[in-house]
Amino acid sequence: MLRQRLKRDPATPRISPTHRVLAMQLQIGDQYSDETGDWEVIGRPHTLKAGKIAYARVRLIARPTVTTFREWDAHELVAVRRTG
Repeated sequence: MLRQRLKRDPATPRISPTHRVLAMQLQIGDQYSDETGDWEVIGRPHTLKAGKIAYARVRLIARPTVTTFREWDAHELVAVRRTG
């Protein structure tokens, strides 16, 4: 059986559903939510403590001037939304 490909309208933005990625696989532009709000990754992740802890710089989507570093266990899965 042949499968038909769905045609996507190029005018609509391409927003993928939620993905679960390792903390070291975060990319600039990834968005995630936690109990403090919706955040966007603005810096590449890096590790400390022999690769056990992953850090990334993030900003609050509602208030772009609020930036901070977030940390995850390197083996932890993070649910993110990817655009593009």
